[in-house]
Amino acid sequence: MRVRVRPNFLDLAMDGLEHPGLRANAEYYVLGVGNESYRVVNHLGEPILYPKELFEVTDVAVPSGWHFRDYDDGEYLLEPASIGKPGFYELWFGSDGDIPGQRTARRLFREELARLAAISEEIDRDLIREALGRLSTG
Repeated sequence: MRVRVRPNFLDLAMDGLEHPGLRANAEYYVLGVGNESYRVVNHLGEPILYPKELFEVTDVAVPSGWHFRDYDDGEYLLEPASIGKPGFYELWFGSDGDIPGQRTARRLFREELARLAAISEEIDRDLIREALGRLSTG
């Protein structure tokens, strides 16, 4: 799945944030879909959830290996099964200080991006490689 940041995304941000990791008109490969958000690797090299209203969808195809999880409150998540486990992103960001866990989460994330690149069409593969490049420097 791909999305493009709307040219006027700052005007559309209902959350009042400036979203410094996004660039107007940039296209991103989506790594998670929630009822109100998309997860992309931003230009700061972080896999962040952003409000859907900031984007236009350029491709709705979801690759194999993704898992849909719905919750009692009506919320949902659609993510790659390997990185969509509860607590994964808390590990990624080191929320609880678990440095070995953080390293493992980052390795698993890179492995999932590599897997997605291997099964994707050229345009997606290019966006995934860009995301991997941002991760290695981010």
